[in-house]
Amino acid sequence: MANFSIVLDKRTKKKSGKYPLRLRVTNYKEVRFISLGTDYSEKEYDLIFNKTPKGVLIEHRNKANDILNKALRVNEVLNPFDFKRFKELLKRTDPEKRKKTLFIEDLFKDYIEKKRAGSRIKTAGSYKTAMHSLLRFRSPLMITDITSEFLYQYEEWMIANNNGVVSGTIGIYLRSLRAIINHAIQTGQAPKDYQYPFTKHLYIIPAQRKVKQALKKNEIETLINLTDFKSKAEERARDLWMMQFYCNGINLKDLLLLRWDNQVENCFVITREKTKRTSRANPRPIKIPIIPRLNTLIEKIGKKNSPYVLGMIREDMNEQSILNKKKKVAKLINQNLKTIGDRLDLSIDLLCKTARDAYATSLKKSGISTDKIAEQMGHSDSNVTQYYLDGFDDEELMKLNELLPG
Repeated sequence: MANFSIVLDKRTKKKSGKYPLRLRVTNYKEVRFISLGTDYSEKEYDLIFNKTPKGVLIEHRNKANDILNKALRVNEVLNPFDFKRFKELLKRTDPEKRKKTLFIEDLFKDYIEKKRAGSRIKTAGSYKTAMHSLLRFRSPLMITDITSEFLYQYEEWMIANNNGVVSGTIGIYLRSLRAIINHAIQTGQAPKDYQYPFTKHLYIIPAQRKVKQALKKNEIETLINLTDFKSKAEERARDLWMMQFYCNGINLKDLLLLRWDNQVENCFVITREKTKRTSRANPRPIKIPIIPRLNTLIEKIGKKNSPYVLGMIREDMNEQSILNKKKKVAKLINQNLKTIGDRLDLSIDLLCKTARDAYATSLKKSGISTDKIAEQMGHSDSNVTQYYLDGFDDEELMKLNELLPG
């Protein structure tokens, strides 16, 4: 079995006083070297490979590690090992000619590329962040390294790097890893004898469920009836929040993508962007009734000269451009909403996302069933809706406990 390492070859000293950096290949008792085309002094080598590099030196170590990782991948497809063939494959750069491997980095990159090709830019970015976190913990990393022991060690490392707090980020990253491994198993890339670690007997991804809080009824009414604004930007932010609220609590991206031709008689009929792909076999269109209050808002801030109700999106915009626009708009709206919320002394921070919570809890307090609320919000499972309904405000909690005898 061949082994590899990056070494400073001190057998040959250049006139500059530096030594060539080489890949050392050890196959049983045979040792061969491959030049990496770079020379370093002993001090430079020590700073890059034996200490924590800074600045441009990080790139030097990353480049060397890339070569080392590639050597490991090439070695995997050679049986038996042949140095000449190894050298040829190591220098090959065409990704189409490289055999798929069981390295987690390769599996992630392949999955990310598929998401990007399907215009799922945000999902691709999330998986990329998860990949970088896992590789910071251990690299190189193969699918066979993903055991229950590894997962517990990674969890402890994440907690240690988050001041001892069990962050929800752990679950996000590990669910991405689980999806990658599930995909590898489904496509036959995983070894047949691989022991799947994500089971209740081996490792369960930690779940963190925050206690949800929603605006009180009187706070929502105060916000809706507000007329004292400090700027036009504040009024527009409030109006857009109300648009979300009256449009069944849809998120900001869905609101920006709302089109005039989505109107069917007295309703807008849309499919949530978030669930378009997952609900293709059983599409769940949402009907948004255009009640008088919503119609007033549309007349006030709608753009009739655009195919989109709010006129902030163009038809020639790709997915990345739409996401960039959504982020920019959300930042401006949230800045002004927070200012309004602080001035009104609301019980929670006023943000775009609170419109969805407010819609769900308002219907709940009006006696509407969870199943009906789920239908209005476009949830495929009423358990998801229940998450939005779990937050009792403090006044309700006080009333409950006041019922206790004593």
